[in-house]
Amino acid sequence: FHLMPVEGTFDGEAIVHAASECGIEPGEMEIFHRYRDPGSPSGALFSIANMVKPGTFPFGAMAEFESPGLTMFSKAEGASDDPGRLEEMLATAHCLANQLDAQVLDETRSALTPEVEQRLRDRVLELVAWRLSDPGQE
Repeated sequence: FHLMPVEGTFDGEAIVHAASECGIEPGEMEIFHRYRDPGSPSGALFSIANMVKPGTFPFGAMAEFESPGLTMFSKAEGASDDPGRLEEMLATAHCLANQLDAQVLDETRSALTPEVEQRLRDRVLELVAWRLSDPGQE
């Protein structure tokens, strides 16, 4: 998903505040992560990067930082927890959008509508079903 400000850019301090409010933590690779267990820097469910290359955040200098947008991503592998991971990503995307006065866009940068969300759910469920039907598939 992409988060784009309704107007202007995202202020670094606002990003940090919104991330905290939405259960996202700074972590490895100088980006934000949602962890399985909050406070434990392992088992990232999904991550949030700066939309501008190289995608990192200057965590020590966020007061001077601005970004034109954020990118949320995760790796779906057909695991049984993928549907829950998607739901957490969707909830977090909407939380961040509310906190940052932003719009949530899909991978084509079109509005993330309820119909698009349902298509994503269907795709994840299809991947899980495919993986369960062929457990030897790598």
